[in-house]
This record gives sequence, structure tokens and C-alpha cells, in this order.
Amino acid sequence: MRRILGDRDFPIATYSLIGFNLLLYLALIGTIREEIYRDWALVPGRAGLLQMFTSTFLHASVPHLALNMFFLYLFGRRVEKALGSVEFFLFYIGSGFAASVMHLSIVFAFMPPEARMQHALGASGAIAGVMGVYAIRFYMDRFELGPVRLPASIVLLGWLVTQVFLGIVGLYAPSLTIGWLHLDLSQVGYWAHLGGFIFGMGFAQLSQLGIEAQKEYLLSDAQDRLRRGTLLDVARDFEELLTVDPEDPFAYAELGRTWMLLDDPEQSLPYYEKALKLYLQENRRDLAVERLRELRSVWPDLPLESRLQFRMGCILEEMGEFDEAVKELDLLVRSGRRTGEAEMAALRIGEIQLTRLRRPDLAAQTFKRFLQTWPESDWRQFAEQNLGRATNER
Repeated sequence: MRRILGDRDFPIATYSLIGFNLLLYLALIGTIREEIYRDWALVPGRAGLLQMFTSTFLHASVPHLALNMFFLYLFGRRVEKALGSVEFFLFYIGSGFAASVMHLSIVFAFMPPEARMQHALGASGAIAGVMGVYAIRFYMDRFELGPVRLPASIVLLGWLVTQVFLGIVGLYAPSLTIGWLHLDLSQVGYWAHLGGFIFGMGFAQLSQLGIEAQKEYLLSDAQDRLRRGTLLDVARDFEELLTVDPEDPFAYAELGRTWMLLDDPEQSLPYYEKALKLYLQENRRDLAVERLRELRSVWPDLPLESRLQFRMGCILEEMGEFDEAVKELDLLVRSGRRTGEAEMAALRIGEIQLTRLRRPDLAAQTFKRFLQTWPESDWRQFAEQNLGRATNER
């Protein structure tokens, strides 16, 4: 995820949002709140696009404001650090809008008509989106609740289950009493919370924050193991597993990753190559590509066996990952191997650039290099024809 502007070590957007909410609440003291709510809160029966944004910054009481700002402080700083300040602010606004959309949808689809004139306000929907990102990006974090340390994933799962339960109950009853506990369900936008949370999780997945988290936690675990001197023990464990199941691609991949963490490409690469071949034999191309990307995250220029590298490049092309396909095939061409796979890889790069990436300028350069490198190729006429086409389309 690209980060622009803002000091990643100082969560300026989080603190600015907290400050703005506090100042706005103070500024509205003494005003006629019903008029404010009528004009700026989200009232489904007369909601406009503007109110879907402004309602996020209004709060009904000091406890309402304090609780929301506490959760924004708790989760916002880490998420802003992961996204960047500007991106976090834009995401926060989008999350609040998604929460409003969910609230309106539920009210019109399932709630009685009188619910359409009840105002909804507060930052909790937007903050739930921040929590959704946190659930993906920082799932291994732990919260200290007195003497108890709970994984963030457990805490957030508990919160999510509670929101779903109360949201469903609220569709059928305005309140819920459990023993001495009485909840007025009509006063809380549980479905807005869920809308924001789903938006946040979806955003995190599309932004590959989960992959970033896995890399971070993997590196942390590796450093711990290195300090304890146990990585070689891990490697021996997987090698022992292969004596039981010599065709287990996972074991080969984990061995490759273990030696990668030990920064030994000569030991790591053969295991990765074996894992890729076995995954392809099982027609599990997605896992093969996942492991290839894992390898490339550390050694982007380490060549594979010619035939395997050409096949992985073609698979990436078939999956629509054209830029990755070009990089993989180009690595084979630049390896200096005068193999049939390298020759075909050069042609495939040119075709991808010409027909998929719509870059005839790059395609022309590629076909020229092909003709210079393989002047006696059986594919010379094909390359010349495509060179002419690329030249004409520039």
C-alpha cells in the first residue's frame, strides 16, 4: 500500500479527527440540537447525500463522544501508520459513508416505517471500518485487559458476533433485557457498525494488507527463532516430514521459506522449485503463484529452471497478471540461457506488451532485441511481422 504525506510515526489524521469531533461537540453546546439533527444527522426518511457524511461527526452526548473517540484512539493510530495519513483520512470518510449506506438499506428493507424518521449519528460506523482494517492488518496483536492478554483477533471476533446478534435482535424488538441488563437497541446503529466493518475488511484485503501482515509476523517469528537458534531445527522437522510424504508441496515450500529466512538462496531455491512443480502437478496454480510471489519478495532476480520459469510466466499471463508475467519471462531472457524456453519467453513478452499492455513502443524494442539475439530463429518471420505491427501502432 503506497503511503503519501504525513509522518508515519505520528498519527496526525487520527488526532485531528479526534480534535475536530471534540471541538464540534463543544461548539454545538447551547444550540437547539433537534434542529442540528434534522439538518445534518442521517434521517432515512429524508436523507440526502450530504447527511451520509456529516452525520459521522455529530454525537448525542458526552459518553457517546467519549466512547467513540476512545475506540478511534485505540485502533486509529496503528491503522494510520499502516496506510499513511492522507489515505487513512480518505478511508475514514469512505468507511463512514459505507456505514450510512448499510444503515439506510436495513432501515428501508426490514425496519417498520416509523424507523425511517429516527436520526442516526456518530463516528462509530467509520471507526468500525478502522477496526475492520485492524482485524486484517494486526490480527496477531494482543490487548492487555488487566492480567489477561487477549489476541486482537479474539477481541474483534467477540465484538463482531455481538454486533451481529444485537443487530438481528433489533430487527424484531426495540429492546433486550438479560437479567439486570437492559439494552435499548433502537438507539444504536448495529448494522451501520457492520457496514463499516465489512468495508474496512474488504479494503484491507484489496490493499493486500493481510499479506503485509503475514510478512511482518513471519519476519518477527523468524527473528525470534534466530535468537533462539531454532530455524535449523525447523528445517530438520520438515525434512523428516518429507521422509514420510516425499510428494508434499507444502513441506518443500516451508523448507524453501526456512532457508530463505536463513538468507541461503542456494539451499532455498531447489525446495521452492520442487514445491512449484508439485503444486502445478496437482493443478493448484494459485498456491504455486503464491509461493512464487513469496520467493520474489526476497529474491526478485533469482532465476528458476528454464522450463519452470517459462511455465510460471505463462500462468501469470493466463491469470491476467501481465506485469508480473513480463517480469518473470524477462528474468528468463536476461539469464543469458540460449534455450528454447528463453527464445519463446522473449516472443511472449513482446506479444503481451503489444496486445495486453497496449505498449507498442515497448513491444517494438522487445522484437528488435529478439531479432538481434536469435537472428536464425524459426520464429524470425513472426517477430518481424509483429515488429512491423508495433512500429505502425506507435
